[in-house]
Amino acid sequence: MRLNGRGVAKDIDQAETALRKAARKDYLPAIQALAEFYSHGAGSEPDLREAAVWYEKAAERGDVQAQFFMGRFYATGTGLGPNIRQAAKWFERAAENGHATAAFNVAMFYLNGSGVERNVETAIKWFERASEGGVSAAQVGLAWTLGRPGVSSLIVGARTEEQLADNLAAVEVELSQDERRRLDELSALPLLYPFWHQAASASDRLSEADLTLIAPHL
Repeated sequence: MRLNGRGVAKDIDQAETALRKAARKDYLPAIQALAEFYSHGAGSEPDLREAAVWYEKAAERGDVQAQFFMGRFYATGTGLGPNIRQAAKWFERAAENGHATAAFNVAMFYLNGSGVERNVETAIKWFERASEGGVSAAQVGLAWTLGRPGVSSLIVGARTEEQLADNLAAVEVELSQDERRRLDELSALPLLYPFWHQAASASDRLSEADLTLIAPHL
C-alpha cells in the first residue's frame, strides 16, 4: 500500500488518488480511510473540514464510529460550524447502533433539552443504555475534570487493568457546554475561608487560578 509503504514505495499523492477512486465506487473501507487520512493529516496538515465530508459519507453508510465523530464535529464545531441539533441526531444514530459514549451524550441532550425536546424519561433510558454499554461515572468525572480551566493533565487512581482501561476511555466522552454547566452546578461547594474573603474584597484582582473556584460566586 502506497499510504504506508507496505510492499511498495510510499507515495501519499498516489495513495490519496487511489482511495478517492475507490471511494467514488462507494467502497466503504476507502471512504473510512479517506476520513482518517484527512483527519490525521498524512503527509500534510490535517484538513478537518475535508475529513468531516468523508466521515459523513461513512456515517450515512452505517459506520458507527463515523456517526459518533459526526456528533462530535457538530457538538464542538470542529471542521464544521457548531450545530447542536445535528450533533444530537448523529449521536443518537450512533447510540442506536450500540455506541455507549454516544448513548451517554444523547442522555444528557434529552436531560438538558439540548438539540432535542427535553424529556427526562428518554434521558433515563439512554443513561441505562450507556451504563449497559460501559460509560462509567468515573469516565464522566474524568471527562469533566479534563475540561476544567487550568487542567492540562490528570493522575488517575486505577488499581487494576480494568480500571485503567475504563479511565483511559474517558477521552472519548464528549460533554456539551450545557452538560458541563449542569455538572458544575451539581458539584459546586460553598466558599470556605479565605476564598469568600477574596471574593468580597479582591474580586478585581483575582488570578485565573482563583477565578476557577471563585468566579461562579461573584
